[in-house]
Amino acid sequence: MRQDFAQRIEAGCVVVTPNRRLAAQLKREYDARQVQAGKSAWPTADILPFSAFVERAYGDALYSSHAAVPPILLAPAQEQALWENLIRESESGKALLAIPETAALAREAWQLAHAWGLLPRLGKFPVNEDGKAFQQWAQRYEAVTRRERQTDGARLPDVTAALLARPEIRKPESLVYYGFDLVMPQQAALFQAQAAAGCEVAAAGLAPRNGERLRVACSDSTEEIRRAAAWARARLEAARPETSSAARIGIVAPDLAKHRKTIQRIFSAVMEPDYALPGSRHPVLPFNISLGEALSSYLLVNAAFLALELAGREIDFERASRLIRSPFLAGSETELARRARLDAGLRMRAEPVITLDRLLVLIAREDVSCPVLAQRLAALAEFRKARLFGGQRPSS
Repeated sequence: MRQDFAQRIEAGCVVVTPNRRLAAQLKREYDARQVQAGKSAWPTADILPFSAFVERAYGDALYSSHAAVPPILLAPAQEQALWENLIRESESGKALLAIPETAALAREAWQLAHAWGLLPRLGKFPVNEDGKAFQQWAQRYEAVTRRERQTDGARLPDVTAALLARPEIRKPESLVYYGFDLVMPQQAALFQAQAAAGCEVAAAGLAPRNGERLRVACSDSTEEIRRAAAWARARLEAARPETSSAARIGIVAPDLAKHRKTIQRIFSAVMEPDYALPGSRHPVLPFNISLGEALSSYLLVNAAFLALELAGREIDFERASRLIRSPFLAGSETELARRARLDAGLRMRAEPVITLDRLLVLIAREDVSCPVLAQRLAALAEFRKARLFGGQRPSS
């Protein structure tokens, strides 16, 4: 970190980055500089990603006792539910089979349209049927949220920019937006509003560096991942001992969520070849994957979600089968073999989509006896009938 940049941060300058990873890296560099200067304590650097900066400014306005109350910010789950309801009630949505997936795509398009300032111009260009459907959904979504005085993450920068002119809203004296390869029109408008409100705004980033580029042809994605892992290990081994611990190598993986498990397995095998051997010391692996795993990918949590899903209206039998064979249901150890035989028998009788009540009927018809499983599923069915629907106290 350059000395002049560090001095600006020490003076109270706010640094805004395009993502959380860069914000965390700048904080580490700033803290390391303070340690090198011999300090034992120092004020925390005000470095945060753009989304957090916008949310903080919105929070200042929301909780100010003098400012006009801004619209209520919807949580991402609330946005998704609203899009689903609007699409389900629309004429074009009646022919759709995957409402949640369509709602997620519409929400993403809504965010992109606001980030690039495209929404006012969509009506000026010819669009296909999908585009017309999105226009109708977007108009309805905007009308509903305006009536209810609500906003969302896509419009939050615009809401915040409009509030900055108010004197009671806290604004930094100076702001640096750092590391933006491309400043989108919505972001630029917010930075301009900061400047108009009396904040000193400047752009900064790393100096451009010349680098070598090499393209390598691979037979498939697995070979590509393995070559990337071998290349990263070679770079680490080639680093000098005094700098190897500080070496940072970045690998960009398109569609990371799809290939995450493969990447983790191959990189673990290349970086620590004995990590999976019995009795290994389970070291801290020398790499980090920026994308965390979904909570539902953990087997215990996944079983809980399956139980909740089964308590709903209907579920794919394949998912119900996974719950029946789950080791996390009571009695799984004593009924393990019998539940496997029960599942095999159910596969011959069950429909592709099944309800909890229908599943209990089929289990009762099978010759295989799994009393603990049957009792647990019956208790779930009773809970569903007596307590799942209708009004409940918040504690319930």
